[in-house]
Amino acid sequence: MVPINLLSEYIVRQIKAKYPDISVIISKDVAVINGIKLNLRDIYKDIKRQKFTEEEVYKYLDEIILGFLGFSSDDKIDITRLYPRIYPLSFLKDAKPGYYERYVNNTIVVPVYNSGNMCYTLTEDDINKLHIPKDRIIEIAKRNLIMDTDFDITITETDHGKLCTIVDDVVCCSSYILLEETYMSLAGILGTTFYATIPNRNCFIACSTSLLNFTKNKVNELFKKTPYPITKDFFVMTLDGVSGTAAKEI
Repeated sequence: MVPINLLSEYIVRQIKAKYPDISVIISKDVAVINGIKLNLRDIYKDIKRQKFTEEEVYKYLDEIILGFLGFSSDDKIDITRLYPRIYPLSFLKDAKPGYYERYVNNTIVVPVYNSGNMCYTLTEDDINKLHIPKDRIIEIAKRNLIMDTDFDITITETDHGKLCTIVDDVVCCSSYILLEETYMSLAGILGTTFYATIPNRNCFIACSTSLLNFTKNKVNELFKKTPYPITKDFFVMTLDGVSGTAAKEI
């Protein structure tokens, strides 16, 4: 496993070589690139989880650097490659997405561009290239996600209820919570009212209302130990829509 300090050194070296005008500073487990923070601890957890070889690690870092710095001015943005991604509200402290929408449980929905190898957060310049109203961007991104959605639901049955899990390393399956199609699939298993949560980017968990307390412990562990955490709060899923359970919406 490549030590975390070597990850930071590689990031600094690559940015300095390819983008000499860009400021990059390493402070503990955070890279500050042009004043925006990149959490190296999440990257380290992700690499460890996926068991990359050393060669794969550096290729992965190159993709992250490119994605973090965004598109060049010559890039053409294909709107069919836009997807929605959910972030905690705290994401706005470290990044400046070109557009976002507030969601429940102190989260936001941000449009990202899927290049095939990496998802890039759209900057304000990228948004302007689209030449479409901002309030339609998330709608288009959700429509694209619907077209590409092909997930498997793992069902665990207990004496107290059912637990459904969706884990997907290719698509950020936390975004499935935005889709009515996901609700309809799960309602057939869990009933028309159930709980769901997205402890990290690549995990979606739903459970019967009777299984909420049991599921909380599992979710708390995932939220603490896995990369790219989003929220440990639960979402109430009903026929009327989605609501949050956070003690306070910021």
